[in-house]
Amino acid sequence: RGFANQASVAQARTDCSAAGFGTMAGATGGREEQPLWYLAFLAVGVWISFMVYGWALEAATKNEYVSTRADGTELREKFRFETCIVIMTAFSNAILAFGILKAKGEKSLTAGAPAQEWIFAAFAYFGSHMMNYMSLRYI
Repeated sequence: RGFANQASVAQARTDCSAAGFGTMAGATGGREEQPLWYLAFLAVGVWISFMVYGWALEAATKNEYVSTRADGTELREKFRFETCIVIMTAFSNAILAFGILKAKGEKSLTAGAPAQEWIFAAFAYFGSHMMNYMSLRYI
């Protein structure tokens, strides 16, 4: 409905493909083609998820936590366990990926990708998240 004619639809698909998104049919594994608004809907969903997750992380790492020692004195600290957050996030991502792979009927947990193709991304994920969470100390 949003396109004036079929030429506009074809041009939008070409633009999307040239931008690296591929065609919507290719993105769905050759199944029925999805409308382009669906890609925009998913992108907005990812942005909202990242904003909520960032807000929660900032709230957890910015606030002071007060504990009382055995002698009755108060101890005020900020959250300093970034590695714990990274490991918990990676573990929850792995559980989600496991569920998706099993739901799709995959026999291999690597989805056919050899380790040398994803191990660099795994270390980059760990490093970037550690730096990200450590930077929250200065907000």
